Amino acid sequence: MKDTTPIIMIILTLMIISTPEKQPIQLREYNNQICYDGDTCYITYKGKEERLRIKGIDTPEIRETNGYKAREYTNKILREATNITYKNIERDLYDRVLAEVYVNGVNIADMLIEKNLGRKWIRYD
Repeated sequence: MKDTTPIIMIILTLMIISTPEKQPIQLREYNNQICYDGDTCYITYKGKEERLRIKGIDTPEIRETNGYKAREYTNKILREATNITYKNIERDLYDRVLAEVYVNGVNIADMLIEKNLGRKWIRYD
């Protein structure tokens, strides 16, 4: 009878290596919305409920022209996404979580700009 221990160890190692790392940020709903406006979303980060400010975009405030439209577009994209990735996670002066958000490999900020629902923004203080 053959010793299958080495084969089992290889299989277990491959399973551990190929297991996707859990994202530190999880979207959550508040009043049936994922996002407060087009560039701010409700999240759980390291076990704490917070807001995420999407890097690279400034959308209209909710009561400004296209504010609701930007929020609905961001909510729709995130609800339909099969893969959401967060990069360059940090905090701003107001202790908000900041991150680049990619939906199915595309930067969500670029998607909003392309739809004329926001402008490029790099300053968060």
